[in-house]
Amino acid sequence: MLLAMETSVPVSRFGEEKGLEMIAKAGFDGVDYSFYDAHSIPQLLSDDYLKKAEESRRMLEHFGLACNQAHAAFPFRVGMPFSLHFTEYRLVWRSIEYAAALGVRQIIVHSVRDMVNPKNDTMDFNILYHKTFEPLCRDLGIRIGVENLTVTRTPELLNTLCDALDPELFVACLDTGHANTSGCAPADFARAIRPGRLQSLHVHDNGGLRDDHTIPYLGTINWPAFMSALAEIGYEGDLTMEAITFLRKFPNEMLQDALNMNHAVGRQLISLFEAAKK
Repeated sequence: MLLAMETSVPVSRFGEEKGLEMIAKAGFDGVDYSFYDAHSIPQLLSDDYLKKAEESRRMLEHFGLACNQAHAAFPFRVGMPFSLHFTEYRLVWRSIEYAAALGVRQIIVHSVRDMVNPKNDTMDFNILYHKTFEPLCRDLGIRIGVENLTVTRTPELLNTLCDALDPELFVACLDTGHANTSGCAPADFARAIRPGRLQSLHVHDNGGLRDDHTIPYLGTINWPAFMSALAEIGYEGDLTMEAITFLRKFPNEMLQDALNMNHAVGRQLISLFEAAKK
């Protein structure tokens, strides 16, 4: 199991080259490349975004970092058009293209909800939205990870969305913090996802009330139980740390230490996983 770190905070603070260097220095095997931060969105909007992707790939290779996963920009909302002439949709589309150029195996694309009427059922809209990316993913050889968010907050809803999509192009991404705030223990959530569908993780903790995005062991998630559940279902993906709020609390001078702590915790979780497999 590879240990990865989301790039958002260090790259936003220090730029891409220095941010990736810090992640590598902390000891991570790879990254989950973020496309939603202040650094990446201008890249996606530039006319030479695929040339920038080549530069990003060279940096990753220079620092010895794998890039198996990415996180698409998420400005798109219910009611917006599925058109490349529309900036919010174009950002998601280009995220997928950029990720494929990095050699990414799967990119997480957020489902969308109705911001005006949050209680509206948007499952049908999300099915149509995700299907618009099928030809692109097929051409580029990349998969989309469907994450448990508001629209897919339960295992049943996540399975419903994935069931409507091409299984060769869409997989599941389990966000541990989102599961915990939904009232479903991450271990139970993992077991309830259809067999073989869970291919990626966003790992962070909280107290069960807010999406705190803090480091594991600072919230209420039972981490031995979760890692045992992953071993039980035969999980074969990476472990990606997404404790972004935890990182943001530290000043620049301490960010490397905070990344080092994330790395140490991630390695501990992997050791639990390996022990549970025996």
